[in-house]
Amino acid sequence: MQFVKDGPDVPESLLQAHEEGRVIFFCGAGISYPADLPGFHGLVDKVYTRLGTPRTGPEEAAYKAYLYDTTFGLLEGRLADGRNRVRRIVEDILRPDLTLPGATRTQEALLTLAKGRAGQTRLVTTNFDRLFEEAMTRQGSRVATFNAPLLPIPKGRWDGLVYLHGMFPNPASTADLNRLVLGSGDFGLAYLIERWAARFVSELLRNYTVCFVGYSINDPVMRYMMDALAADRLMGETPGEAFAFGDDKKGAEAAAEQWASKNVIPILYKHTENHSLLHDTLHEWASTYRDGVEGKEAVVARYANLEPAVSTKQDNFIGRMVWALSDATGLPAKLFADRNPLPPISWLKTLLNPVLGHKDLGRYGITPSKPDNGRAFGLLDRPSPHELSISMSLVLHPREHGGYDEVMFHLARWAARHYENPSLVAWIARRGGVLHPKFKQVLQHELSKHSPEKGLPTTALISLLLADRIRSGGAGGDLYELIGRLKREGLTIGVRLGLRQVLTPYVELREPISFDDEEEETEQGSGAPSMPDWDIVFGGQHLHSQLSEARNTPEWRDASRELLGDFTSLLRDVMDIQRALGGANDVRDHSYIHQPSIADHPQNRRFKDWTLLVELVRDGWIALTDHDPSAARAEAERWLSLKYPIFRRLAFFAAIEGPNIIATNEALDWLLLDNGRWLWSTETQREALLLVAALGKKLDTNAMATLSSAILAGPPDGMFGSDVSDEDLARFVDRRRWMFIRRLLDTGAVPTPDAKARLEEIEANYPLWKPAEDDRQDFPFWMGDGDSWRTFTPTPVDLAALVVWLAEHPGDGEDDEDDWSERCDKDIDVAIDALVQLAAKGTWPTGRWRDALQVWSREESAGKSWGRLYNVIAAVPREDLKLLSRQIAWWLAELAKKPFEHETEFFGLIAQILAVHHNEQPIADDEHFHAINHPVGLAAQAIVTTWFHRGLEDGQGINEPFASPMEKTCDPDAPGLNPGRLILARNVITLFRVDGEWTTRNLLPYFDWHAKPGAACSIWEAFLQSPRLYWPLLDALKSSFLATAEHFERLGDSYQSQYSGLITYAALRPGGTFVREDFQRIFNALPAKAFADVADAILQGLNGAGEKKAEYYANRVSPFLEYYWRKVADVSTNATSKKLVEICVAAGDAFPQAVAALIAFIQRVADPTYVIMGLSKTDLTARFPEASLSILDAIVADNAQWLRPEFKNCLSKIRNADPNLERDGRFKRLVTVLRKAGIDWP
Repeated sequence: MQFVKDGPDVPESLLQAHEEGRVIFFCGAGISYPADLPGFHGLVDKVYTRLGTPRTGPEEAAYKAYLYDTTFGLLEGRLADGRNRVRRIVEDILRPDLTLPGATRTQEALLTLAKGRAGQTRLVTTNFDRLFEEAMTRQGSRVATFNAPLLPIPKGRWDGLVYLHGMFPNPASTADLNRLVLGSGDFGLAYLIERWAARFVSELLRNYTVCFVGYSINDPVMRYMMDALAADRLMGETPGEAFAFGDDKKGAEAAAEQWASKNVIPILYKHTENHSLLHDTLHEWASTYRDGVEGKEAVVARYANLEPAVSTKQDNFIGRMVWALSDATGLPAKLFADRNPLPPISWLKTLLNPVLGHKDLGRYGITPSKPDNGRAFGLLDRPSPHELSISMSLVLHPREHGGYDEVMFHLARWAARHYENPSLVAWIARRGGVLHPKFKQVLQHELSKHSPEKGLPTTALISLLLADRIRSGGAGGDLYELIGRLKREGLTIGVRLGLRQVLTPYVELREPISFDDEEEETEQGSGAPSMPDWDIVFGGQHLHSQLSEARNTPEWRDASRELLGDFTSLLRDVMDIQRALGGANDVRDHSYIHQPSIADHPQNRRFKDWTLLVELVRDGWIALTDHDPSAARAEAERWLSLKYPIFRRLAFFAAIEGPNIIATNEALDWLLLDNGRWLWSTETQREALLLVAALGKKLDTNAMATLSSAILAGPPDGMFGSDVSDEDLARFVDRRRWMFIRRLLDTGAVPTPDAKARLEEIEANYPLWKPAEDDRQDFPFWMGDGDSWRTFTPTPVDLAALVVWLAEHPGDGEDDEDDWSERCDKDIDVAIDALVQLAAKGTWPTGRWRDALQVWSREESAGKSWGRLYNVIAAVPREDLKLLSRQIAWWLAELAKKPFEHETEFFGLIAQILAVHHNEQPIADDEHFHAINHPVGLAAQAIVTTWFHRGLEDGQGINEPFASPMEKTCDPDAPGLNPGRLILARNVITLFRVDGEWTTRNLLPYFDWHAKPGAACSIWEAFLQSPRLYWPLLDALKSSFLATAEHFERLGDSYQSQYSGLITYAALRPGGTFVREDFQRIFNALPAKAFADVADAILQGLNGAGEKKAEYYANRVSPFLEYYWRKVADVSTNATSKKLVEICVAAGDAFPQAVAALIAFIQRVADPTYVIMGLSKTDLTARFPEASLSILDAIVADNAQWLRPEFKNCLSKIRNADPNLERDGRFKRLVTVLRKAGIDWP
């Protein structure tokens, strides 16, 4: 984590260890530079200068070898009374200049960082100066000190500052000076002979993570430390990690190697003479740690609602979030789970990314017993500690699935709150669809709190998920094995249940295919996540082929008869699932498409697995008719009671095939049920026509009159809705009348005279209508060769035939349906071969390419299809490219999510897409939604995603092949490329960090409200979609950033909230070149309504301060309220007032101060229940009764509604804490309000 611009990147592991109280800061001379004190090298120079003596040969040799302790030892031995003289001079040289600004700032910072959560201070220094003593005085606190050689044992009870090499007392005696560890003899005594310093260091390194601050790589202290460390290793000890801050004066790579050679992890920063980056980093780290701002909850509060976009190595906020959420207490994860607004679902994929490894196991309570095996894992998919893992056993207990730790539990709660988001269910399905029992409990609990709206597909998906009916594919099950058992054992209960299991329907989810029409683009633009595509699959796989032989055996026929009821129930399950997902209802289930005929027929192509159940129900019923006709009749009647067209069709089939079971007049009654709907429904057309033909001659005169009347009467009113024109409806009804009457005549039946007359009239009006030679007219559409009206044409299986077919059916403007998209999904190689052959001939069937690229834009297909098509697509003619640009761009955007080859062609296609749309006029409405669907926006996203995979570093520059397309996208003379500019603006922080000069020149001008008035609003909105504080960028945008407050009303509502929150965080944590007057200008320009969001940002900051809320309030919030909160009545809205009360409650120990500061801006509201409940959950009313009474009086209106018992509890606690307040007028008013709400008092 970088605390200051260009500063060192403090490792996440060090931050984590520090949060856990396991870090000891070990301080050297470098921390005292701001007080004008020298390092060891400078101290040697100054001593020789003061003595006026040159170095001797041995002294010079030691000096040049950086052996400054040896230099001092030789000097003290050479001079008369040398030890006392040298040390008196050293004492004088090391008197700090306390008048310098920041003289003790670093010492104060280190004292803050060294103070643990329990209040103990553990700090070590090898400096002799008294700057820590001065820092303690300035801070107004004292810490116990230990002066060498009287050192504590560095274990749990240690509390204090250790002067490991001694300190100058005030005044210092000769004996005191003799105890200082200065020369080589002193070091030898402390580390090698008496070893008191070595023992302390060894114990320290065993028990803690040590962070060295203020040492150079050649410092004698480091040499002795590392020698002690090496000795421990030789003795078999395993010391903890050691870190060291160091500059890169000799080059970052060389410095890193030198530190690593000493088994120290370097934290490098750019070299400056005063080492300001080190001191600024320590100061900022301490400042934020003091307030809890950089605690883990604060990290969550700051980043939770951002989209988890990749950035540079130095700006790894995703890594910071993973580190924060991993806290074993679960509190940061709890904050994440409870946060409003809810952190986006996109964090799901991020928290699953396998970015953690062997070194992180300890973070999750796991002590590795084996060396690193390279296994990686994610926060939401990781090993369990032993107390939560399942036992190794021959039998798995049904309730034994391993537990959740606190982190996993709260992250599960966050995921469960997304229950209305279909992306959650789709993700679960891709991972197998089986919920962990703990997550199922969490999800059920979340649903019980909110009662999701019935009838929504998302609600159905969750319900199916909880019922274990969501899968990413077949669930397994061996039908061959069951058929073998059936032949051997017969239909035992085990075989019966096994067959039910493999025939159980599940929902298979897939990523939705994007389309090119305006309707879909509008849906995308709505911001609502798309429902995944779904299909019905079985528990077993390839069941049609597995049953093909067995269905003709006597054993299976007998079993199917017994299983008929089960088959019917399973088919109903299929229909119920489809109904829940919006795919079926009482009058529509599309079964006529997937199973055109109940009887065997070549039109039954078995494209859908579930159609096997229709065949099993049919065959089982036929088998039952010979064995038990009454049972067969009962089953047919059962079908009539099931309100789906497929069961009407089965009932009609039974009436056709079982005339001895279903009487003629009863069959006619079935046909004319529901006012004749099923006679006319397209869903039942095939079986209705066959039943009419079957009844034919069997109908007596009255029954024939009834049927003829129904045919002439036409369909029930309103059956076909208002979207069908009168002309089309009349043609449809005439067509069906013609088919029914003609079918009756063909069977030898005699329709009524009126029916015959109507037939003659119809045939006169439609002379081209002729009976077909086959039965194709029985079907609503025919799966054939494409010659018929309303046909479904399967694509040829043979490659050569497929090439011809694609050329003849390019897919543009064709009404017929076919299975080309499914072919592209299931038979990708043949589909690609066909398109490639056509492209080689210069034929580009754009409709077919469009469908194919839509299918191949899925995660599992993008890479494979690119490997076959990159050189083909690269040669697409310009006129065809424009038609295909959106599909190509979408394909490239998906491809870019993973490493791929052939970058030259990739960027060539990007360039072509940009060129095609260069001069288009931008779309004014919904620019951001348009951008994420537009070819240019998708192309820009593909560029950015590919760029992110390169592993970005601050300041590395934007190079080719990325620079050219990015610069082209920013071309001010290219209006059509605005969608791409919006994508770049969303990533402006990363762009600026990598190449500030490029970004300033190409992209930042679009943020200027004055220079680009037409573009600035949408560009700022793009940035505000996921804003973060990065002061160098805000400095570069300063004038435009300030001016945004004056254009506030032009921003969309969500962007207004984001801007208000961003400027509030900026004012709470000021930086860069921004001064108080800048923020005052912003807040004075904001409209009153914005202050509700300002207050919410303050509240989020307080909630993220963990245990240090009072400090955060004093150091951050209180100055903000004093300088920036607008002191006028217009900001005191209902929404703002409630947030201000929440701020007071969140301030904790600072509650009275917060109430005093904010009460003037709180107005009474009629709905204060939520904030009262928040107050009632704390002990503030008992601890601060006066302030509690004041805040309740300020927020509760006389006409307050829907008050709850918590209000009474608050008043009771106030009275118990201070009985005198019951006589206060404010208290009496609140009691009156309470009683008016129907709550008794006392």
